Amino acid sequence: MRSVATPFVGVIVDDNAGVRRAIASLCRSQGIKSIGYSNYGEAIVGLEELGVPPLLLVLDYILDKGRTGLELAAEVRHRYGQQRTIAIITGYDVSGPSNTDYDILLGKPIHKERFVSLVRVAMLRQLHVARFLVPVLDHLAQRHELSTQELRVLALMSGGSTRSSLPADLALSPNTVKYHVRNTIKKLGCRTSHEIPALILRHASLIHASSDRV
Repeated sequence: MRSVATPFVGVIVDDNAGVRRAIASLCRSQGIKSIGYSNYGEAIVGLEELGVPPLLLVLDYILDKGRTGLELAAEVRHRYGQQRTIAIITGYDVSGPSNTDYDILLGKPIHKERFVSLVRVAMLRQLHVARFLVPVLDHLAQRHELSTQELRVLALMSGGSTRSSLPADLALSPNTVKYHVRNTIKKLGCRTSHEIPALILRHASLIHASSDRV
């Protein structure tokens, strides 16, 4: 799949070189260049030198000198805002209340399908920020004859909204939202909502490739 024009850079912070290599390989499979750091200090310096906000950050829960991935995640949110997608990885049981400084908690070894899904959500968030997603959504809406509400559902889901948050985002009842989500998925030819990110990314690449030829 051809990447779109926005810079897709992932940052991996883990003291285990094998873990960094494994995650870097998964990033490459999705068209993302990754940079690895072994500790908190290296990551802070690296982020300052990077030049562009990272698309995705994968941070070990336990870092060096008593630091944690949660602290680094909070620093990233402070610097770059909520649009950065952050995963905390751990081999420990740290289940508990959710934390707004990261998006997902992944256990080691990393589950490939869950990670790929996370990467696609990160890409869609970046496309939203770059305003590249508007023509993609417009193209899909026309091609699949989506209604206004179905287009709103698609736009929100592509930006990371979940089924549970959609009623509040759309100011509609849960049953009405369920109806629109079901119709949107059916019209797009998807089996589940989880297939929507991949569909949007495919169309984004096609539209970008077409614009390059003009």
